[in-house]
Amino acid sequence: MRGTCIAANRNIIARELFTLGGEQFRWAFFLDDDHIFDPDLLMRLLKNEVSIVQALTPARTPPYRPHIYYHDKTGVSYQSALEWNELPEGGLVEADGTCAGGLLVSRSLLENMPDPWFEEGKLEKDKLGEDLYFNQKALALGYKTYVDLDARMGHIGSLIVWPERTDRWFPMLRLAHDTYMPFIKGEAANAKR
Repeated sequence: MRGTCIAANRNIIARELFTLGGEQFRWAFFLDDDHIFDPDLLMRLLKNEVSIVQALTPARTPPYRPHIYYHDKTGVSYQSALEWNELPEGGLVEADGTCAGGLLVSRSLLENMPDPWFEEGKLEKDKLGEDLYFNQKALALGYKTYVDLDARMGHIGSLIVWPERTDRWFPMLRLAHDTYMPFIKGEAANAKR
């Protein structure tokens, strides 16, 4: 693994929460630089009052599945089990794991989990996986992970993929000036939001 150490940076953020001191600092918000989001994203996540909640985020590579993961039959590895059309209209969805690009975590959870909270390469050698490993450690401590379908984030790759809902969920390729193109075959091109 080369470049910036994502797990180390996440741990620095968590440690900073305790350095600030005082019980008024009740949350750590992890926000990655390859996402776009509405300005009220943090406030939407805070309204849930759960220990772990991630904004609905698509993967940045095809087929752009939602970052909502469940354990496979072994109970150790993760798989993206939900398709867009299987998501409910809104609200919270419980998951075994999710990404950490728009992740809100309670101070109480961080206090109950030993530092380091995030570690790379623990689930698969030479893979980041710091987010799913964090979820796995939280689950072992009895914490549940949720994804908020009403708080959405776009994921920037070579283009921006944005979760959209009309009569069902589907990933949209956000082009420019609020012009969207559905990624599902057979959908009308240049759909307006």
